[in-house]
Amino acid sequence: MSKKETGELRKYEIMVIVKATLPDQQKKLSLKKIEDLVSEFGGSVSEANIWGKRHMSYPIKKHQEGYYVVYNLEMVPSTTKEFSRLLTINPDVVRFLLRNVKQFEKIAVPSERKQSER
Repeated sequence: MSKKETGELRKYEIMVIVKATLPDQQKKLSLKKIEDLVSEFGGSVSEANIWGKRHMSYPIKKHQEGYYVVYNLEMVPSTTKEFSRLLTINPDVVRFLLRNVKQFEKIAVPSERKQSER
């Protein structure tokens, strides 16, 4: 059975946190693999917002910083469970959040807070 299924595409937003300690080339390769995985499941990435390296509020898997990317994508709903499973076992991905959206919104990259605000 092919991973690509026919059906109605739905809009999703996914935030992926990749290990910040990876070399730049490895980060690009890891993000490309995620985009290829979406295509493999019959979906498409309409926009990728790279937030870059950010300090996390609390450690996740012993990582204090992560490299954040937010994707707007369209996928068949029946493929999201397997897609999520594959992201969970990806060693480069620290955490991700996949959510269904009715329409894509323009996502503003959060600015760094100034030292005086802290």
